[in-house]
Amino acid sequence: MTGRLPIRTGIYTNTHFGRNSVFFPNVTGGLKAEEETIAEILAARGYRNKAIGKWHIGNTEESHPMNQGFHEFFGSNGNHLGPHDNINTPNVEVFRDRDMVGRYFEREFFMNLETGESNLTRLWTEDALEFIERNQDVPFFLYWAADGTHTPLGAAKEFLGTSQRGLYGDVVRDLDYGVGQIIAKLKELKLHRNTLYFSLLIMAQLVTRVWNIEKEPATVMDLFNTILDVTGSEVSNPQRPLDGQSLCLLINKPKMHIEEEQILYRGDVSFAVRVGNTRRITDLDTGRKGIFNVLKLLSHRPT
Repeated sequence: MTGRLPIRTGIYTNTHFGRNSVFFPNVTGGLKAEEETIAEILAARGYRNKAIGKWHIGNTEESHPMNQGFHEFFGSNGNHLGPHDNINTPNVEVFRDRDMVGRYFEREFFMNLETGESNLTRLWTEDALEFIERNQDVPFFLYWAADGTHTPLGAAKEFLGTSQRGLYGDVVRDLDYGVGQIIAKLKELKLHRNTLYFSLLIMAQLVTRVWNIEKEPATVMDLFNTILDVTGSEVSNPQRPLDGQSLCLLINKPKMHIEEEQILYRGDVSFAVRVGNTRRITDLDTGRKGIFNVLKLLSHRPT
């Protein structure tokens, strides 16, 4: 969201060695107002921005999505953990912009732990489609953070029992269907050739171009710099360090490789260095060290 490592933004814990941090509903803190998000930069250029699903980087007023560059918000400050007893621990709130409209496991935001049925991904998908339809004539940025693959697992009824991978596979199929619906909407409105779309495991983002890039390792932080280049935007403080690099070179020259060194952190501890496809890593739990090729490792993962 900021193009910066968590150690620079303060989004890490100092109570557990080598750990990044997220802000659960009972944890105070969040992203500071002085951090500049990609949503704030795009808003200044006339983009209409919306965050849907899991926010998870703060419970304070200054860290609220609508104080971090988003014009609209539908989701929660955390993921859908629960259900809780609503006495000592309430179920996690769901918000529409700044107003609480319900809680997970209750009424329209239901999850049935016995059957595995949940409508959350469907709600996030329908809201994304409505946002795209409503903003088809203006530039927009959609941050779609559906977290269905986070436990407890839940999928729409029509996907239950349809995967050979059990409930987890059903959830992935539900998410995949949601992404497909979003892309279909872009095509229906003839926006797909002028929309940058990228997927990050359990979430997706849209900026209103489509390119084919051959396999090249990248980080989430690289997307910040890439969006800056694609939209012709600039950060307000050029002296503030960014930790990513633009992928536009790969877009224009798909067979090119990026060899720039990158240091990776868990919490405030550096544990790996990557140069191009090669990563040298130290296991912070065991102290073991290793070196491997990222692309070769990914190519041998089971499907």
